[in-house]
Amino acid sequence: MKPQFKNKYIVVIPARGGSKSIKFKNIQTFNGIPLISFAVKKFKKLELNLEVIVTSDSDEILNLASKAGAFCIKRPIELSGDNATSESAITHAIKVYSEINNKFNAIIFHQCTSPLISENSILKSISTYEISSENTVFSVIEENNPIWLFNSKLDEYEILNNKEKIRGPRQKRKPQLIETGGIYIFDRREFEKKGNRFLGNPLPVVIPKKESVDIDDPEDLNFANKIK
Repeated sequence: MKPQFKNKYIVVIPARGGSKSIKFKNIQTFNGIPLISFAVKKFKKLELNLEVIVTSDSDEILNLASKAGAFCIKRPIELSGDNATSESAITHAIKVYSEINNKFNAIIFHQCTSPLISENSILKSISTYEISSENTVFSVIEENNPIWLFNSKLDEYEILNNKEKIRGPRQKRKPQLIETGGIYIFDRREFEKKGNRFLGNPLPVVIPKKESVDIDDPEDLNFANKIK
């Protein structure tokens, strides 16, 4: 039985043609097909009657996405450079799509370079958003190991999640949460007002660690293909 949701969602997948770390990253092969095709088909497979929108400056990406079943939007050049944000791409996609169908009130933002997020984790995130009073839900993993961040003022690294000189048992440490690129769900109207996907008090949804792989270089891609 298909789940029934009170909110009306669209899925937005930004996928520009350029990439510094790995050439043509969004159309690299994962599980035998291009990453962008895999992402579109994953959401179509959910059978939730979601419109899956791909926004890109690349005709090749848009052609692949269209064949996979996506509604495609050609992104302007000024929203496709190295300094362009995901928010700007989503804003443009909402504006274009709303001229055809304005009956949606929530956005599911997915990055196709996070292909290992499972159907269960996607549904868990949507279900969490459905019952939450928060305007944003996003996927995270838990991390118990020490995390070190660079302090530019001190020009040195500082430990983030364990200030004690003598560390207690790992099992007793409160885990830190690390954001993944798998899924973000947020309120359309609040996003249009503020232009940011993190609204109010964002609510994290913990997913399995293996689902958090973000493909940013050839090593990531090889690893993802091995553990898929």
